[in-house]
This record gives sequence, C-alpha cells and structure tokens, in this order.
Amino acid sequence: RGGLPKSRKKAIAYLEEADKLGYPKATYNLGIIYFHLNDMDKGYSYIYNAHTKGYANATNFIAKLLLHGKYLKKDYKQAVKFFELASQRGSIDANCNL
Repeated sequence: RGGLPKSRKKAIAYLEEADKLGYPKATYNLGIIYFHLNDMDKGYSYIYNAHTKGYANATNFIAKLLLHGKYLKKDYKQAVKFFELASQRGSIDANCNL
C-alpha cells in the first residue's frame, strides 16, 4: 500500500534508521518533528547535524532561527551567513530571504 506510517513512533523509528545510514534529509526531518513536539534541544541537535552534513534546508532553518530569535539568540549577521551558505547549497528559500 505504501505511503507514510500512521504511527508517529514508526515514522520516527524509520527516520532514525535512515539517519543512521547517513541520509541528511532524514536527520533534518527528525529535527523538525522534535521541534513540533516541543523538544527543542533534540530538534536543534538533529537539524544542526543535518546542516553539518551539507543539507541546505537545515542550514536555511538555522538561519531563520537566528533571524527571528527563536531558540537561538537573534543575530542578523549570522543569519545572513547561514542564508548565504544555504543559498550556495541550493536552497531557493534562502535566496528569497537574502
């Protein structure tokens, strides 16, 4: 039948397995899930990890956190640096934010 698992626990388990296999998109998606579950420290850890693996959406997400001062201290100069890096990595969203 395919599609996403209906169980959040199963989805997290599948993403954790993909993360262990080195898929940065899975790492990023885990971070987003944990942010939505209000586990900000765990969420940021995953997102930062995806950023260090070169995943543009994670880099862009960190830039937005810096820009808006959510979770991270507001820092416009750092936000611009992260947006520029995300843009270099291919993030169209980052281009729109520059």
